[in-house]
Amino acid sequence: MLTLFSIGCYSPFVLLFFAAGVLFAVRAGKDIRLMSDLDKHGRLTIGHIVRHRVYTLGRGALCYVSYYYKSQEQDYNHEQEIDNDHFNTLKDGERVCVRYLPQNPHTSMLALEHRDDAKARRYRRTALVQFVIATFFLMLPLCVWLVQH
Repeated sequence: MLTLFSIGCYSPFVLLFFAAGVLFAVRAGKDIRLMSDLDKHGRLTIGHIVRHRVYTLGRGALCYVSYYYKSQEQDYNHEQEIDNDHFNTLKDGERVCVRYLPQNPHTSMLALEHRDDAKARRYRRTALVQFVIATFFLMLPLCVWLVQH
């Protein structure tokens, strides 16, 4: 029999997954705003790929490339998460387009045909999964109650 206590047992799960979803959504929003700032105010330059890295996470992997570029006679390095298909097409030493903020040249991303928003997509996808799980735990007591009646 479904009781108020059993419904309350699911509350921590709902709060946990909902909070995680909010955190991932906020992080995705920050990345999207950064890309928008770079699109509006960024300056294009040529950079070069210097390194590839893959982090394995269970059955998945996160792919990163490091690149360098110059701004006002100073060298800058940056690492960016990119999707697997894009990762496999870029070679060390390859010239790439980079967009950076002139007022903060450390802020950059691959641009034009090399643009990749894999990190923002991953955060959006993770936020959605967290919200779905929170909804599941929120609806579970109702489903149990409906089955019992």
